[in-house]
Amino acid sequence: MSREGRGRPHRGARAAEDLQDEKIKTRVPQLADAALVYVKAGWPVFPCEPGGKAPIGRLAPHGFKDATTDVATIRRWWTSEPEANIGTPTGVFFDVLDVDVRLDGDGFAALRRLGRAGLLAGAFAEAETRNGGKHLFFPTSGSGCRSFPRHRIDIKAAGGYVLLAPSTVAADEGVDGPGRYKWLNFDHVRDPKPLDVEAISNRLDPPRLQRPQPKRTPGRRGNDGDQLVKWLERQGEGNRNAGLFWASKRAAVLGLLDDDLHRSLTDTAVRLGLTEREATATIKSGMRHGTNGGAA
Repeated sequence: MSREGRGRPHRGARAAEDLQDEKIKTRVPQLADAALVYVKAGWPVFPCEPGGKAPIGRLAPHGFKDATTDVATIRRWWTSEPEANIGTPTGVFFDVLDVDVRLDGDGFAALRRLGRAGLLAGAFAEAETRNGGKHLFFPTSGSGCRSFPRHRIDIKAAGGYVLLAPSTVAADEGVDGPGRYKWLNFDHVRDPKPLDVEAISNRLDPPRLQRPQPKRTPGRRGNDGDQLVKWLERQGEGNRNAGLFWASKRAAVLGLLDDDLHRSLTDTAVRLGLTEREATATIKSGMRHGTNGGAA
């Protein structure tokens, strides 16, 4: 579909169109050139480790919070690190539905379910990820990041970030992925719409009737607490804070959050990249919501 007759595109789609103009489908631009295309279209970006996803600490010590559209800063960053991958915060101009591919399964069955339910019609762009998964780009929903690990689906929204093409990260061992992020489709719809995050959640993980929980002895967190810690350990960048909040809230609802579990959750969050101060604040917030009767 041509641009004529479709009206002014959603602001988040402009960079994708500009990259199409730059013939990104027929040649791979230098990372620095691609970063400049994004910022000129209004998308803030920041440098990530060459061949990796983590922010480069000496250039962007605050991670995605250092993302900028300042051309001089972009030139300085990529002059210092020409092979830096390109990160951009989600929840600013767009959210991303991330379809993951792993050795033990992928998210394409869940993606088809969401498509049949009419929950993906508002995407304005699509990219392939390093393992052969997909990023679908939508206008911002106002939601935070959400994770559906059983379905290999994540929603990258406020508080998260993704890599943009042509960033390069080797595919996981044993996964037949391209090892590069690549735009697939810039043919955005006339009227892009945000994701309905709650509808997606209800479709993938329908709410269940909660059985009354037995009162637990303080100081004995048992297997449930250990499972929460293990679940948190599997959360990647973009879902660390939201994952910690959910685990803390769930622990409070179940009466598990003793000093030992508090310490384990804090240590795990710090290993995932949060500061101890950030982790402590998030756990406190999750506890407060859990003890006030919020559903975990």
